[in-house]
Amino acid sequence: MATSASARLTLFGVVGTSIAISAIAIAGARSTQHVAAAQVAPVLPIIVSVVVPAELPSKSQRTPPDPHTVTLRQAAEFAWEEFIALNWAAVPQHGVVGSRGIANSNCIFGDLTSRQCAGPTVWETFRGKVEIFPGAGNPPGYPAATPAPASSGDPYLGWDALPRYNYQNGVSQCMPAGPAGSTAWVNLDETDQITLDQMYAGSAPTARPSTAPYNTEPQLIRFLAKANRTMYTYIAANKWWGLAANSTGSAPPLTATSAYVSLNLADPPNGSSTMVSFPAGTLEVKSAWRLLNGAEAASSRYRTTTVRYYDTQNGQICWNQDTFGMVALHIIQKTPATPYFVYATFEQADNIRNAAGKSTEDDDGRLIAGQQQACAVGQPSPCPTTPTEGFHDAPNSMGGPKIYVAPSAPPTPTPGYCSNIGARVYYLEEKPFLPHGGYFCVNARDNPIPKEIVAVNALAHAAIRAHDVPGDPFRHYKLVNVQYFPIDLAMPSPGIYTGHNPRSAENPASFYMSNGVVETDRGLQLFSGGLLKLPGTISNYYQNFPPPNPSPSPQPSPPWLTHKNTAYAHHGFDMGGCMGCHGSQGQSQGGDFSVITAEGSVLFPEPPHPNPLQPAALANALRRNVYNRRLVNY
Repeated sequence: MATSASARLTLFGVVGTSIAISAIAIAGARSTQHVAAAQVAPVLPIIVSVVVPAELPSKSQRTPPDPHTVTLRQAAEFAWEEFIALNWAAVPQHGVVGSRGIANSNCIFGDLTSRQCAGPTVWETFRGKVEIFPGAGNPPGYPAATPAPASSGDPYLGWDALPRYNYQNGVSQCMPAGPAGSTAWVNLDETDQITLDQMYAGSAPTARPSTAPYNTEPQLIRFLAKANRTMYTYIAANKWWGLAANSTGSAPPLTATSAYVSLNLADPPNGSSTMVSFPAGTLEVKSAWRLLNGAEAASSRYRTTTVRYYDTQNGQICWNQDTFGMVALHIIQKTPATPYFVYATFEQADNIRNAAGKSTEDDDGRLIAGQQQACAVGQPSPCPTTPTEGFHDAPNSMGGPKIYVAPSAPPTPTPGYCSNIGARVYYLEEKPFLPHGGYFCVNARDNPIPKEIVAVNALAHAAIRAHDVPGDPFRHYKLVNVQYFPIDLAMPSPGIYTGHNPRSAENPASFYMSNGVVETDRGLQLFSGGLLKLPGTISNYYQNFPPPNPSPSPQPSPPWLTHKNTAYAHHGFDMGGCMGCHGSQGQSQGGDFSVITAEGSVLFPEPPHPNPLQPAALANALRRNVYNRRLVNY
């Protein structure tokens, strides 16, 4: 009999990794027991619950709390409780009002196979970006799902309708076809990382059997973006899903919102109907998936499900469905204390491997001695990738951090491109001004997971093991990092480059917060400022928020020309990692940190890019046309 998910499991741990669980307390299921720790400094509990936490934990007396009083450890606990609640089995899905995004409280966490619990997880039933911003017509189910309460209609404007992916043109199934059945909840309609690079897994199958579904890139890592009920109903209530004004939908007021943020260095009031400012409780997720080899599929170390993905066949985009494994999950949530959202990123434990296929980190994120990938012959250490990838650093006459400038022609890597890929993750740069003549193999993270995050991962895994079912794959996912307040790259000493405080967000790993299979290339592992759009473009000084006109006198310090990509509380920040990127491509574009809102209607799904290193797999000209549509301001 399943244990009720309303029970709350509390485990207390301490700094360090020596934790002895002598007993467990699950209300209504077992007798109360206790957790003994090697030391006595308690931390907040890890709660195994269907409830998504709505605010950061803090000892602050303020409501909402001051995020600066929250430790990195507390923020990590918040992130884990998000992960647990969102990966719970969802209630059965039949298009009934009040079903999508709702956990099945009769299921034990991690049970995704029994009759009453099999199916999508809570976050997997969120709406994909094309269900919020369709390429054609209204959002599926708008304005009411069926059946809706007769007395009040559907207050969620069709949110609970079963998934349909309506692009500008109809998309047919590829042949040979994948598994028959209903539309997959996981719709992988992105195939690269924001148009910069394609990522692959050397451990994935190199080819599919002739009887398998059509897939020209079986090692490719594919992506999706989804959002919760709060975000959808805000967009749908304002009819902001269309590209342009029409009888039923219009584009979000991005220009007015962007102008407001630039002038005030702050967001409009939450819930505005004239500018984009989402209510607190808005959640978005991005997830990465790939094919698994036989051993991986049988290991119970991956969340697996049927996915829909896209390819090009006979000159046309087509879709297929197959079983993939989840390799990363990125969660962002707007809370009352964090109008800039909290950013948490998780990975499957075995993503970063050496060429021989051995994981270089354990399930909690510790580096494993003896398994670290050696640098290539002639390559200096450290070598997070082979070959080493970097931009030219130039002095900054305006003060502040250095400027990163792309060379006018792609440099020749030394040593040469990676040839001994083995089981490693690897990527191919796509932009012509970046080195793209071969593959880069991933050996390690540019910034290792901080020890405070590793300690919370251990606590979370202990909590999960005490509550879940055998074979639960989520025991083998780990938090990489969490961002919960903006920091400026040029902040005074100790600063980002010299500050290594693992107890707060003021350390390089937290500032850059990169994920090994979502942000793999150099520009994303160490993102701050903007990314490179054209040869010679200054990266770290792309200005998202133009200074006011006339500019104040005397000039502020740092000066206006110092890059800012995140606005909060009437200040600009040159923020790194996920928050900086969402500020650059979401907030400053008028989408309130939501890139999918800033981009609007999803006209096409994305099949694989042309791969010059695999001529037989080159896509047709349509492929390029699809991607040229994406106006990303990097």
